Amino acid sequence: MIESNGVLNMSQDSQLLLGDLGGVFVMGRLELIGVEAHPAILSHSSGGHYYCTVSGGGTLSAEYALFEYMNTQGVDITDAGYLDPVHTLHHCTFQQGPLFGTLLQINNNQSGLVINDAVFPDNTWMGMYNAARTVYHEPMETVTFAGATGGFSGEEFESDPYNAIDWIAGGDPDLLISDLYWSQTDPYLLDYVELHFTVENQGAVPSGQFTLGFYSDSPVPPTTMDTPDQSLIIGSIPPSGTYSSSFWLTSETAADWSSWLLADCAEEVDESDENNNHGGPASISWLPLPPITDLVIGYDSDYGIVTLTWSYPIWYSYFNIYRDLIPYFTPGPGNLVASQSETIFSEDATGEYYYLVTAVREMVATGGEIASGGKGVWLDQEAPEGR
Repeated sequence: MIESNGVLNMSQDSQLLLGDLGGVFVMGRLELIGVEAHPAILSHSSGGHYYCTVSGGGTLSAEYALFEYMNTQGVDITDAGYLDPVHTLHHCTFQQGPLFGTLLQINNNQSGLVINDAVFPDNTWMGMYNAARTVYHEPMETVTFAGATGGFSGEEFESDPYNAIDWIAGGDPDLLISDLYWSQTDPYLLDYVELHFTVENQGAVPSGQFTLGFYSDSPVPPTTMDTPDQSLIIGSIPPSGTYSSSFWLTSETAADWSSWLLADCAEEVDESDENNNHGGPASISWLPLPPITDLVIGYDSDYGIVTLTWSYPIWYSYFNIYRDLIPYFTPGPGNLVASQSETIFSEDATGEYYYLVTAVREMVATGGEIASGGKGVWLDQEAPEGR
């Protein structure tokens, strides 16, 4: 058994050989990552068949691996097990099951599972099914085999009572950003602005899960060598399909941005064209808060009270009121006399003073996750309240 915090990692040409009626129960992580012509191998040791069950929150991660001589359940991904969304059994071979057995069962309900170039050789062992998906979920997600080969591949040999397995011709996805724009291009700092985008898959097969990178400001298109300021995981996009969404961002400083998105910034997807994944630039100018232009100072000589009144056209958190003995002074902690949200201020004052009032904005709480990092602040696809 691979316990919940355990990992068994197998690389090219490595083998795990199991005895008859034995097996491996994965509650942690089992990794079989080979290379072409040098697979990682899960097989029997001296005849018989074994079990390979992924359950209890465990994960199977495999690519260029050989699975053979499993028991009648085959490689069994239960409804409590997971497949790695990156190494999703791509280029894996399944063969030599028992009489009337199944080679692969996927009964979880992960979204966007695409298995590329699986191999099911001729059924010389008289097995029953190549792949099975027999546990019902609501809604029922689809597992797609793209470019599967071998005499035992295809829907003719599947067990799929809920129509949740697709078999499609081979090929590669091709991701690109087909639309990108800001909802507003001249906001003030700490305004919340929506960035709209559309990712398109113009390839022949589903994309599988990938990461979308956001780059706040760059003079040139980003590449996978550049670290994104923020990122978003997107599920599989079908052939000729699109994914449109938006997220909210803000900036804590005044600045001009040339912003970009890069699909598959973590290089999780093999594409027919790896050079068309960026979108942008989408330009935006974060403006400093405007000055107060209608400050009125009144003085009551009978009581020696100075009263300041003003208005402000946009949202604010509070105002800082500064006072000094010289005109055109520099505001700072030494001449700050009050911080308040009201647009009227009074104090006892004798002598000659000069006043300056500035507006201040602070980050407001939102219902979404706020992640500070890179440039600006990313609000995860949720608009802030009242802004």
